[in-house]
Amino acid sequence: MKALIKIDCNYWLLPLHSRNSGTLHVLRDAATGAVLRHFQADLVEGVPQLHACYPVGDFRGRTLELECDDPARFLRLARPVDTPPPNDSAAAQAWRPRVHFSVRRGWMNDPNGLCFEHGRYHLFYQYNQMSLTWHNSMCWGHAVSADLLHWHELDPALYPDENGSCFSGTAVVDTENHAGLNADILLFYTACGRVAPEPRPFTQCLAYSRDHGESFVHFAGNPAMGHVYGENRDPKVFFHAPTAHWVMLLYLGRIDGAHTYQFFHSDNLTDWREGEKIVTREASECPDFFEIVCVNAPEERYWVMMTAWGYYRIGHFDGYHFESLTPERSMLAWRHYGTAYAAQTFANTGERTVMLFWLNGDYPVQTGFNQSLGIPLDVGLKNSVDGLWLTTEPLRELASLRDGVFRYPEQTLDGLCRLRGQAFDLEVEFSGRCLCSLWLRGLECVFDPGRGEVRFDGAAFPAAEAGRPCRLRLLIDQGSVEIFADAGRQYFAKRALFPPEFDYLASFGAAEGVTSMTVWRLKGIGSE
Repeated sequence: MKALIKIDCNYWLLPLHSRNSGTLHVLRDAATGAVLRHFQADLVEGVPQLHACYPVGDFRGRTLELECDDPARFLRLARPVDTPPPNDSAAAQAWRPRVHFSVRRGWMNDPNGLCFEHGRYHLFYQYNQMSLTWHNSMCWGHAVSADLLHWHELDPALYPDENGSCFSGTAVVDTENHAGLNADILLFYTACGRVAPEPRPFTQCLAYSRDHGESFVHFAGNPAMGHVYGENRDPKVFFHAPTAHWVMLLYLGRIDGAHTYQFFHSDNLTDWREGEKIVTREASECPDFFEIVCVNAPEERYWVMMTAWGYYRIGHFDGYHFESLTPERSMLAWRHYGTAYAAQTFANTGERTVMLFWLNGDYPVQTGFNQSLGIPLDVGLKNSVDGLWLTTEPLRELASLRDGVFRYPEQTLDGLCRLRGQAFDLEVEFSGRCLCSLWLRGLECVFDPGRGEVRFDGAAFPAAEAGRPCRLRLLIDQGSVEIFADAGRQYFAKRALFPPEFDYLASFGAAEGVTSMTVWRLKGIGSE
């Protein structure tokens, strides 16, 4: 059924089920019938589990055609508003992370299109503003920051259109106007054609901005690259300066049982030529591919290929062929649901490499939001006696949030619990002499020197040689614990929901188990 709607507001406030999987609603140009957007909506009478705030301000003053099962019911339940209401319920405030990014409302997952442009960091991400769970009708959420910590959430940058919904991808800064679009930021994404109003294969599409990311326009020639194989997806696009051309790395899927990726090459970002294929043993989808300078040998530069589960190879890349110099290693100390996934690095940051993971795992339904991102990571590469390794540590800007400190042995371990807060940054060195545990806001973290192992909430990973000292850095926030071990070679992340009243840390075991400890309380970043 169809109805004409005059748009006279900036948003529709929609009452929905939290696991919205409703029927397709299509917005068309009333004059031409062209598909402008589509979304799924399972509207409810009475008190909703989720109030979604769907932006329509781009169409203000226009008459659109709404196609859905019951347009009259939709128009009765959709409340027009000009400003999104805050999600500031007591539950949202209690359970929201203090120093990690989370969306105002709705569901988020993979980070996409990370870049620095015109003095701002741009964070795009897979976003389902119409539900607290994932489903196929994804768009790209958008937030900006000056310091990688304090984020301002904008309206979504990309919405599903006639080519399908907007799956993962990348952003590039086209300073030389190679695409001929006079654009500053270009977004490449996979169009999930199976949920298009007229289903079609997965393709790679392009959108661009001419106002430094304030708004985006879909490329008139979409798809920018047609279907290649299966559910080909998650384009990673970058410029290779020595050969002066653009490269795309695309996940093709399983071919003959092996996870297969393929390079594509372009001079103008819209016409693509096929290149070599790469097969990996572990993980799938969401590739990242980036150049990095060796920390202890700055004259050496390498390329890193990484997959969604944090498996990576380090090698050389001549613009066409990737020669791996290392075995397939993992950046993650532990992999399971409720851990880190689908990392991407920021483009256009010079010699600095900054990476973001999605921390998958659910928050309570009553919060009105679900999922968060990991802390931004400064990534390094070191050439050690056992080869090339990636290292990670929390971004250096995190120090600006430190507020209040505990130090051992200057203070007694008994005094640790008096440093109250909701988020903490902790550096500890265990002597390796005896088993020692830390009480992290109600959950126990144990270092077992006999095994050289760290155990936390059912997970375990090796962090030192048995019987040897161990240095760890831990970030504790509402919703997650992140641990950095083995001089940054191992990054551990796990979902952890803490009752808000558990706002302290403690240390148990013999004092000789701890050589030193410094703990900072962290100020919250707030949410905008």
